[in-house]
Formats: sequence, C-alpha cells, structure tokens
Amino acid sequence: SKVIYVARNPKDVAVSFYHFHRLAKFLPDPGSFDNFLTQFLEGTVHYGSWFKHVKGWVSQ
Repeated sequence: SKVIYVARNPKDVAVSFYHFHRLAKFLPDPGSFDNFLTQFLEGTVHYGSWFKHVKGWVSQ
C-alpha cells in the first residue's frame, strides 16, 4: 500500500499552534510568540517536536 503524507510549512505550523495554545483552555498559556517559538523549535511544546514527527514519516 502507499501513503501520501502532506507536511505543512513549519512557519505556518508554529503560528497556528501558537494561536491554538492561546485559545485552548486545557493547554498552558504560551506567553509571547518569541517564547513559544523557542519551545516549538526545541520540541518542548505540548504535543512534542513537529520536526521529529515529520522525520518519522519521511524515514518510512
């Protein structure tokens, strides 16, 4: 079988995820975007590293 995996631009993901964190009451407040971007790039945001997730799919 074949899988088509579509990955979004990481810049778009970071901005969207930041706004999601601001609206979702069950997630911690992200603070400033600069702070959130640092956490996003380090992979320490709530759902983990976006980069590891994409690399996992690409390596299959």
